[in-house]
Amino acid sequence: MKTPTPLKPTPIPEVGAEQPQPAQPAASGIDLELASLETELETFPIVSDKKIGVRLEKDIQKEILAFCDEQDITPETLLEAFYTVCKSKDSLIRQVAKEAQSRIQRRIKAGNIRSMITKLKNLKTRKY
Repeated sequence: MKTPTPLKPTPIPEVGAEQPQPAQPAASGIDLELASLETELETFPIVSDKKIGVRLEKDIQKEILAFCDEQDITPETLLEAFYTVCKSKDSLIRQVAKEAQSRIQRRIKAGNIRSMITKLKNLKTRKY
């Protein structure tokens, strides 16, 4: 029969003495994969949380949605790509800006016409 080994007293650390830290468990495969994915994600551009409501002419909207379906892309990524390509070509971005300015003028005029039609209809139905 074996004689039990006597227990050694545990030393009491001094007040203010640095306490040994418990050993950290070895990183698991999941932790390593998570760290790797987080590091990789940091290399991508940050996508805004804010959405932009875009109103388009009906025919253009149909064409864009069909194109995006064919190419397996989203309208958002298409817009980003258009902007990125256009801004790198000075003459192209000026042409696009000129077209956009023309379109905004037409939209303003159409909005004013709709407003006048509504006002005239309201005047017509008003009884004095």
